[in-house]
Amino acid sequence: MIKTLKELVFPLQCLVCDLPGKEICGQCSKPWIEKSKITTNSNLKIYYSATYNSVTSPIILGAKEESNRVAQQIMATSFYRSLLTICDAGREREIALLPIPSSRSSVRRRGGVFLRPILKIVKEMVGDLPWKSISILEALEHSRSVKDQTRLREGERISNLAGAFKVKSEIGVMKGRELYLIDDVMTTGATLISASQALSEINLRVSGGIVACISERKMRIR
Repeated sequence: MIKTLKELVFPLQCLVCDLPGKEICGQCSKPWIEKSKITTNSNLKIYYSATYNSVTSPIILGAKEESNRVAQQIMATSFYRSLLTICDAGREREIALLPIPSSRSSVRRRGGVFLRPILKIVKEMVGDLPWKSISILEALEHSRSVKDQTRLREGERISNLAGAFKVKSEIGVMKGRELYLIDDVMTTGATLISASQALSEINLRVSGGIVACISERKMRIR
């Protein structure tokens, strides 16, 4: 009854196209229901669900900037599908997911770490599967200030993020596990490369990256 009254006052409409009736319509959900894809960036395997465009960007921004629960669930499902692609369900795996840290100013503006509730959903989705040994470790932090990446070109992004991360903790826990970096979108790959290098400097090997979307310029799919 309460839900019905709420829907009368605030009618359901698609988060992306505003079509009434559902929180996300069938057309706008299509990019998110396909099997995860794989591309590479500087020899790092990247697992992702969709291309970042006008249909997928409202989901990313809704989860990132507005803590929209529907958008968070879609992103969590995207990450989960990538884990299914990575893992053989018949084999026990020791996996650690390492979220890319946001800048302190972004965390303050959003009122928290936007990936944290999304990865909590992922952990719940893993359930009792044979490979459920998955840890979420916020082990990375910025080692210095970086510029806003939004308006930077590819070369500028790489320079901006070179040496931008360091490992703050959990080194012992990460040893012996498959490490996967987690982020929302990959544009040039500069963020994932820099984070991977920070781990490499302390003799930790990154197995790959998982993102919800990648930009079209990185569409070398295999």
